[in-house]
Amino acid sequence: MKESDFTSQMPGSFVKNLQGVTTFAPAPLPPALSLPLSWLKRLGVVDNMLGRLDGAAKALPDQKILVRSFVRREAQLSSYIENTYARYEEVAAADADNERTEINEPVRETLNAERAIRAGVEAVFEQGRPVSLQLIRRMHGILLDGVRGHESRGKFRGVQVYIGSSRDVQHARFVPAPSHLLDDLMEQFAKSLGNPDDLPPAVQLALLHYQFETIHPFEDGNGRLGRILILLGLCQHQMLTVPLFNASLHFERNRQEYYDSLLRASTHGDWLSWISFFVEGLRVAAVESLQKINELTELRKNYHQRLQAARNSALLLKLVDQLFIRPVIRVSDAQETMGVTYPPALNSIQKLIDAKILSEIKPRSMPARFIARGILKAVNAEPTQR
Repeated sequence: MKESDFTSQMPGSFVKNLQGVTTFAPAPLPPALSLPLSWLKRLGVVDNMLGRLDGAAKALPDQKILVRSFVRREAQLSSYIENTYARYEEVAAADADNERTEINEPVRETLNAERAIRAGVEAVFEQGRPVSLQLIRRMHGILLDGVRGHESRGKFRGVQVYIGSSRDVQHARFVPAPSHLLDDLMEQFAKSLGNPDDLPPAVQLALLHYQFETIHPFEDGNGRLGRILILLGLCQHQMLTVPLFNASLHFERNRQEYYDSLLRASTHGDWLSWISFFVEGLRVAAVESLQKINELTELRKNYHQRLQAARNSALLLKLVDQLFIRPVIRVSDAQETMGVTYPPALNSIQKLIDAKILSEIKPRSMPARFIARGILKAVNAEPTQR
């Protein structure tokens, strides 16, 4: 990182770490901002789209059926940004399997991301708790459970990290503040979380995401965790009450602009470009999340109509709904969902196979597992770059 890359407008200061390397420590939020009047309409469009999305989510007969699909999709998208590619079918199959010893690293990391999001959703959306440093550390502990960097999970870093493809810190693209400043920086961040200012909520979330990523408080997992905080922040700012939203969608499609806009905010104090990119991301995600709700709702309706036409029981419809929560199941899962013994559970799965809703994964494997490929196709988030 070169000091010459930074202008006098940079929103922070240079700090030498113990090895004499120049690092960047961001100033406390909020910065002095002058938003163009033309942005009022733009921010209004975003608020309106988020309101429409939340209204559609609240109108669902059972919101929990789709929450898991959105959470898993967000975990997949956010992991793609970090170049962690796990096929949706592998993730769903691993989640349905109690034996985890043979799960590969990308699948495990994506599953961890899903569980971390679920922990945050449970705390903030369901229990109404505020986002706190304690919750952030807990989600980080889940994120790094059993994967690389697990030794430091749940703890702020005690070492210098740097960002960029170079293996030499001297040639890094960006070097976050040294570890001895983290306690103060994160305390300031926590105050910003708990004390909203007069800026529009979408702008506040853009600033908070910048601040978290710039501080880079953990050795690994900062990007994925920072994007979880966007979803939780939408709830805390009362912009969403149901977590059917994929915050990582726009960032995954435009990852280089994502990285460049974050960096330019540090080097040039170019807040407007960063906030513009972030707010557009909220708009795009709201539009496509609404489309995804409609797509999944129509798919569920189609499955129900297909089975009701054949005069199947309400218990079978209950099993179909469970597939939207967990699209890979075993006979024992069907037993638990329907509250029946093995023979009728197996018979119900056969009915779903006949209706082309389920198909068997690796026939004659033990125990047999079955997958709802139509749901998988609807939820799966294919990467735009490999």
